[in-house]
Amino acid sequence: MCLAILGTRMFEKQSQSVEHSSTAIQAGGHVVVINAGISAGEARQISLDVFRANLMEFRGEAIAIAKQRGEEITEKFFEKLIRENTAGLNQARSPDFQDAMFAVQKEYSKAGDEELGDLLVDLLVDRTKEESRSILQIVLNESINTAPKLTSAQTATLSIIFFLRYVRWSNGVENIKHLVEKITGAVRPLASTFSTSNSTFNHLAFTGCGSSLPMVQTLENIFAQTYPGLFTLGFDKATLDAADISAAAASEMVMPCLNDPTRYQVAALNKDVFESKVLSCSLGEDEKGRLLALCGEGVMPHDVVRAKLLEQAPFLDCVFAS
Repeated sequence: MCLAILGTRMFEKQSQSVEHSSTAIQAGGHVVVINAGISAGEARQISLDVFRANLMEFRGEAIAIAKQRGEEITEKFFEKLIRENTAGLNQARSPDFQDAMFAVQKEYSKAGDEELGDLLVDLLVDRTKEESRSILQIVLNESINTAPKLTSAQTATLSIIFFLRYVRWSNGVENIKHLVEKITGAVRPLASTFSTSNSTFNHLAFTGCGSSLPMVQTLENIFAQTYPGLFTLGFDKATLDAADISAAAASEMVMPCLNDPTRYQVAALNKDVFESKVLSCSLGEDEKGRLLALCGEGVMPHDVVRAKLLEQAPFLDCVFAS
């Protein structure tokens, strides 16, 4: 039945009559005509006209509440758009953008949640920066539709997981303390609402924001692989001598171990930094390969990685527990 209803609505024909050099924007069966070269005020008014034309979905006092919230979120969006991407005003001609705009207005008018509203505005502004139908535009459109399905705790949980799993630093991180400072600034404000319940992860999987399959990698393993230059116990001089690294290369690429000054380590945060640094050295492929092999020497066991992080960031305990 659901598929039949969707199919009927998708293929339903709606007639339109438009003046020359104008664009018809259709949302919820209502058409708004936009002349070329619209201003910020005109774009704002068009968005409000489309929203108000669809207020018939609400009844009684809900109409007044929805109208107020819809106007509020529209103002927030255009204020942010004008600050960040005035070129995005031209997207008011696009039916796809109008649909996304109306989705933001509708969802905020229903929920009235300020955090959700700010998130939707951010997503919609980012959406205006994608002028063509790119994969990012498609993902942003889906995100606008998905965000209202998540609670604040679920959004925080998803944000923390993404941040710890995929965000990488190569500048300004010279030791574990620096890394923890980066993590603290981004994760600590959300840690109190982080949820490890099965219902949270099942719902995230249901909305397409995650997977209910077991984690292939632990958080400790992710950090050890991402920052082997930080989470290392180093190697001794005998290992360095056996690698047959020239004095010139060693002076550039080998340093005392951060966690044990009596030992050595490769002077690179990870493989990407290593590849960048060796470009400035005249190294043969064989010597480069031997140096790269040393990058994996002495990486801390996972329980030690965990202890090092929790020592400086106890709030991460809830994340490790998941």
